[in-house]
Amino acid sequence: MHTKLAIKLGEVLAFCEVGIDTFKKGHNALKQIFSKEDLQQIPEEISNHRDEIIRIAEEHDALDHVRKKAQATGKKIESMQDLYLQDEDDWEDPAEMLEWLGFFEGGAIVHWSLVSGGADTADIAELTDLAHAGNQLHRVTLDIIAAYITDIGADTQQ
Repeated sequence: MHTKLAIKLGEVLAFCEVGIDTFKKGHNALKQIFSKEDLQQIPEEISNHRDEIIRIAEEHDALDHVRKKAQATGKKIESMQDLYLQDEDDWEDPAEMLEWLGFFEGGAIVHWSLVSGGADTADIAELTDLAHAGNQLHRVTLDIIAAYITDIGADTQQ
């Protein structure tokens, strides 16, 4: 695996790790939006993606690069999250959580797309499949968020 692809893989690993934590910490707000099944399934799938990233990186002797980049990128994402969700109350507010997750999910989609292109070029089929699955999960999640944000926006006019 080329170093540049390992770096991009580290970035999606960071999105996985922050995503898992976000769904845990924001659970009370998110249970008002997501179905019980989605609220359980989304973090589980993200966790499975995280495990697959680590396995693939190990198989391609790229785990050090992946982990190093994941740590740096994770700090960046968490800094953005902290700027957006500044108060503890924000974690309990469905609108604030969904606004943040809109940014987050969009970023995850872009980064999984980068990995998809790199995996295709490197001809790493299992990584291509994983990138497609990661991309699809975050697109579906973003669609759920967008639908509820529209409803929340409509409620502000009442």
